[in-house]
Amino acid sequence: MLGEQLFSLVKSIEHDFAGKVTGMLLDMDRTEVLHLLESPDALKKKVSEAMDVLERAGRMF
Repeated sequence: MLGEQLFSLVKSIEHDFAGKVTGMLLDMDRTEVLHLLESPDALKKKVSEAMDVLERAGRMF
């Protein structure tokens, strides 16, 4: 399943908030999500962006 694959990769980058970040990424276009599965650099960038959004929203603490 796409979500499980993505979660596994996200968890290796951001363990504590892997579920939340994965959910955020799964809201993106499916084609872009598939690209993230194939491109570690693109995934790292999107995870970083998602963490920035969470931090600004105050949901981390």
